[in-house]
Amino acid sequence: GRRALVLGAGGAARSVVSSIVSLGASAIGVVSRTEKHAADVAALAARAAARPAAGRVKLSHAALADEPAARGGGPWDLLVRALATDTIAEEEDLWWRSLAPSAPVRDLNYAERARETRARAAAYGRRFEDGISLLLHQGAASFEFWTRARAPLAAMKAALGAA
Repeated sequence: GRRALVLGAGGAARSVVSSIVSLGASAIGVVSRTEKHAADVAALAARAAARPAAGRVKLSHAALADEPAARGGGPWDLLVRALATDTIAEEEDLWWRSLAPSAPVRDLNYAERARETRARAAAYGRRFEDGISLLLHQGAASFEFWTRARAPLAAMKAALGAA
């Protein structure tokens, strides 16, 4: 399994961590502004990992200001940035440096709100994807739930591109 680092502890981070557990990650690190918030998300992941279908996953948590090597370290194979802020704090950069050389970066922010993360990923030579596809598929799921009709993904994608 792969090792994933999730920055953030809100609702989006909680969903991401649960999904990563179900995908069979070998390790998940959760980092938040406060260690307590990160610990809460790691506890949620531990409950998800206890399900029979889940594999063994090593969980760690830390505050953003902690030293990565002392708190579960790396190298991480994936960075998921689930932070509401669109700026990268100096402390966050320490965690970027704990990534494996080929680790991609996924920011749940999109468009202009992901500009700084996109630039940082490019500076580190990392593959980057913002959250626009997540927005597209959330909208499609909502459309299908409320209308009971298949979502027009191509039209929705074109509308997002035009916005």
